[in-house]
Amino acid sequence: MRTHNTLALLPVVVCTSLGVLGCAQDVVVTPAEATDAIETALAGTDGPTGTAGMVASAHRRATEAGVEILELGGNAFDAAVAVASTLTVVERGAPGREPPPPGAQRAMLPQLREQVMARLERAGEPGNNRGELLTKYMAMEKAFYDAGGLLVVGTDPTGGGDVVPGYANQRAVQLLIEIGLTVEQAVEVATRNGAIYLEQLEDIGTVEVGKRADLVLMRGDPAVDPDAFRRMTLVFKDGVGYDSMKLFESVKGWAGVR
Repeated sequence: MRTHNTLALLPVVVCTSLGVLGCAQDVVVTPAEATDAIETALAGTDGPTGTAGMVASAHRRATEAGVEILELGGNAFDAAVAVASTLTVVERGAPGREPPPPGAQRAMLPQLREQVMARLERAGEPGNNRGELLTKYMAMEKAFYDAGGLLVVGTDPTGGGDVVPGYANQRAVQLLIEIGLTVEQAVEVATRNGAIYLEQLEDIGTVEVGKRADLVLMRGDPAVDPDAFRRMTLVFKDGVGYDSMKLFESVKGWAGVR
């Protein structure tokens, strides 16, 4: 799959520059700025500088290279670019959201856990606009997906301690369902789409004869109970089964250290 370091122009004023699996740079641009920048670029003038100039330059380079541009809400994005959903990171600072599950909290370095829980308490203080930001990110990802973009999951553990690998992967699927994807679509984004982006669909990403036996067993039916994603019992890697609880216990108190 071709990748291009271009900007994705989306109607919720977030534009993402992607060169690898994930977001290399997030910049904010108003729809009016984006429109002016694109019109200026297409007119062949030097145009504006700063964020708007970056948007114009990226759009012009993509157009000149013959990259397919998809229209979305009056703006455009590169059809060959994948967007990694990092809602697990944005959610943490938003008010009224559930805290990391008990298992994730136990996995954190104790001193780090205290800092994380203190930040969560402050999320409800007046003036916090992270809830609005989360809403915009959710709308952006849903619009990108609905327009045919390749959405993948990137939990993006930032070192802040509040996004714990494993637990964050489970939460990522639940958040995709929250933004309007079906359970089947959310699972596909978290599995098959990532394999497509990495050009490894022949080996991983789906359960098929001849592929690696990477499987997860859980208690319950996530189609009717999204919390079932939290009830993992066994994880198979290359056909070898591992006890999920023992895996989580083995990293108790270590998230933030290694």
